[in-house]
Amino acid sequence: PALPPSTPPSTPPSLPVPPTMLPPTLPPLLPSNLSFCEAHQYLNDLTLVELDFSTVCDSNLTINNLGGLGPKSGQDPVIVYPNISRYDGTAWNLNVSNVTDYMVNEPFKNGCANNKTGFLEYDRSKVANLRFTLWRADTGEKASLPAFFLSLLDLDAGKGLKEIESVGVVGWKTFFSHPNPHISVSDLVPDASSGTYSATVTATHARVANAEDPMELTLEQRKAAIAFLFVDTSEFTMSLSTLNTKDPDGNRVVQFSGPSALVDFNTCPSPSPSSPPPTAPPPAQPTIMLPSTPPSLPPSLPP
Repeated sequence: PALPPSTPPSTPPSLPVPPTMLPPTLPPLLPSNLSFCEAHQYLNDLTLVELDFSTVCDSNLTINNLGGLGPKSGQDPVIVYPNISRYDGTAWNLNVSNVTDYMVNEPFKNGCANNKTGFLEYDRSKVANLRFTLWRADTGEKASLPAFFLSLLDLDAGKGLKEIESVGVVGWKTFFSHPNPHISVSDLVPDASSGTYSATVTATHARVANAEDPMELTLEQRKAAIAFLFVDTSEFTMSLSTLNTKDPDGNRVVQFSGPSALVDFNTCPSPSPSSPPPTAPPPAQPTIMLPSTPPSLPPSLPP
C-alpha cells in the first residue's frame, strides 16, 4: 500500500456544495438561497409560456396511440396534445413518443385526467423511456419555447412503500418543490454543453390522492409534486420506473401539467426592481431546489 504523505495537504478538503447552490461547472440561472417569490423577480426576465392541458383535455385527443397500443390504433405511435400553448403568433403542439419499448395493460387510460392534466400509465415491471417534443402548428416543425414549466403530480407509492414511482427527467434548468417534500431528488447530472440538468425524482410517501386541479393542490399533493423549469427547449426526455415491486403485473401512472400550485406566482407580491432580494428565504415558502455536486454522466437515451 502507498505510504501516507509526509506533509498534510496545503488546503483542507472543500465542503459539500449547499443544496440551494448550483454546481460550479455551470453558471447559475438564479442566485442561491432564494425563496419561491424572491425567485419570481429573476424569472421575470424570462418569457414564460404556459402549457395548458385544461384546454387540450377538455376535448377528446384525436391522436392517442403511444407505442402503437391505442386506444386509437392505426395512428402514428404517439400522443399529441394539440394547441397546448400559443406563442409567436401560432399554436404549439406537444407530442409524446416512446424511445424504447413501451408496455402497458390499460392504454385506454392514457391521455388526460380530470380534463386538466396529462396522464400516462406504464408497466411497473419495466422502464418506459419517453420523449416530449414541441411543434409549431403553423409549420409542423419542431421548435423551442423560450421558457415553460412542466409539473409532475401525485408521485407516490403503494401501501407499505411498495411499487414506488421513480421518474427521471433530462433537460431542465431548475425546479421547485415543497420545503418538506414527499419526494427525493437524486442522480443530479449537469450537461455543460446545454447548461441543463438531469435528475431522478422518487416518491417517499404512500397513497397520495390524484390531483383534480394542478392549481388547487392539497398540502399532501404539494409535497408529492415537483415543477421543472425548461428554458429554450424544444424536446426533453423522461424515464418512468417502479421500485420495490412486489407484483410485476400491473401499472403505475404519471400525472403532469404545465404550471401548478408550486409555481403559482399570483400568490407573490409584485416584484420591486429597486429592492434587492434578501439572502435567506422565509421558512414557510417553497424554496428552489438546486443540485449538489453530481456524479458522472449517465448513458444517453437512444435516438
